[in-house]
Amino acid sequence: MDKNLYFIALLLPEKISNEVLLIQKRCYEIYNSKKVLNSPPHITIIPPFSASIDDISKVKIILNKINREFEPITVVLDNFGKFDSRNIHIKVKDNLRLNELQEVVKHRLINVTTSNFTFTPHISIINRDIMPEVFTQAYNFFANEKFTRVFQCNSLSLLMLSQHNHVWMLQNNT
Repeated sequence: MDKNLYFIALLLPEKISNEVLLIQKRCYEIYNSKKVLNSPPHITIIPPFSASIDDISKVKIILNKINREFEPITVVLDNFGKFDSRNIHIKVKDNLRLNELQEVVKHRLINVTTSNFTFTPHISIINRDIMPEVFTQAYNFFANEKFTRVFQCNSLSLLMLSQHNHVWMLQNNT
């Protein structure tokens, strides 16, 4: 049975998404980091998982139900951070409701996804494709930059990796 890769995320409102996309494109131009350009700016709720068409149909039903129950969550973006020397990101302020949402999604999809990742909400601007000698330079730049935004999230989105061009494509946005 054929399987595709999917992940579940909170997408950003268009205005903020465009701002983040400009930062990501600047990282590509200056640091040759383009991996994050393969998906829209987002906060990952469930990282990539493999699923059959039958399984993904179940996932869509569950996500639609969660989205119908979803009460908007206020998300605060608060400057830049890093994970090791592989990821530079926009930090998301600690948010109990966001953590609870991730737990609910993980629990309801336990039979489809087998994710055991530590949930640290963020929006990547450089991810795993930057040369180590350039990482420090890039992080030093962003460590001094300010980026604070506040927005409401009101639904989860499912994205699928295109076999054709290796770009993550939106599958639902209910």
